Amino acid sequence: MIINKNFEFNIKSIEDIDDAIYKLKIYRYNLVGKGKNNEKLHEKIFKACQEVYHTIIPTTTIGSPNYYVYAHLNPLQNLKPTKNGYDAFAATLGMGYKPFYIGKGIENRAYELNRNENHRKIRQLLKTESKEIVVKIINSDLFEDEALIIESKLIDIFGLLVNRGILTNLDEGICPFVRRTYYKSAYNKLLKSRGLNLIN
Repeated sequence: MIINKNFEFNIKSIEDIDDAIYKLKIYRYNLVGKGKNNEKLHEKIFKACQEVYHTIIPTTTIGSPNYYVYAHLNPLQNLKPTKNGYDAFAATLGMGYKPFYIGKGIENRAYELNRNENHRKIRQLLKTESKEIVVKIINSDLFEDEALIIESKLIDIFGLLVNRGILTNLDEGICPFVRRTYYKSAYNKLLKSRGLNLIN
C-alpha cells in the first residue's frame, strides 16, 4: 500500500493502479496546464466537441420529423465556459448548467424523469437542495434516425460516468463503432482529455 496526502492505492490491484494513473494524469494536467497551456487545451477540447457535433453522418428520413434531442441539466453545477472546453461547447447549445443525461424522444419524453439509478441519485440530491432538473431541448423537428445520431454524438462528447465522463446514460448510443469512424481524430482528443485509451 502506497500512501500519499492526496490518495492511496493497492499496488496489487489493477483497478486501483488504473485509478491512481488517472488521478496522477489529472494532477499532471493541473500542473502543466496553467495559463496559456491550459487555455490551449480547453480550446482543443472545444474544437473537438464542435467537430464531433457537426460531423455529417448519413441517416434515413423514415417516418415523421417529430423527434427531438434533450438534455437533463444539473442546476447545482454552473458552466465555466471560459475555463472548460466542454462547458464552452455546452454553452453553444444553450445549456446554462452541466448536462448529466442526454436523450431523444417525442411528446413529453424529456419531462419524464424516471431513468436509471445514477439519474435517480442526482434527482434526490437536487430535491434535498430544493432544486429541480432543468430540461433543455437541444434540437427539434428531427426524424428518428437524425435524433439518434445527435443523441449519440452528444454522448460521445460528454462521455458516460463509467468512462470518466459526466452522463448517467446507460449505453453509448446507436452504432458506436461505426459512427466514431466519421470523427475518429476529434473523438480521440476527447478520450485523451479524460485519460482514456484512444481508438484505432
